[in-house]
Amino acid sequence: MNVPAENLVGEENKGWSYAKFLLVNERSGIANTARSKRALERLKEFVRAEPVDEDFLRKVAEVEIDLAVLEFTELRTLAAEAKGETAGPKARS
Repeated sequence: MNVPAENLVGEENKGWSYAKFLLVNERSGIANTARSKRALERLKEFVRAEPVDEDFLRKVAEVEIDLAVLEFTELRTLAAEAKGETAGPKARS
């Protein structure tokens, strides 16, 4: 599809790169891991103070693991961005 020159945003043939950049920033911006970590710490304080069943403890641990994965993904994305790269799986040739 040809775009008129006056409607071109950025460099020609870089549209997918721009789209990936925007998606990465959108995803990391809505994750808000810092707030989630604080909430998880409050939950863990409750768990230490009150008797809870093993299933609940397992679910809390799963949430903690998922949150750690999300945080590492954010950090990897930021590190790649700082290097001028895009995070995520490498393209296969």
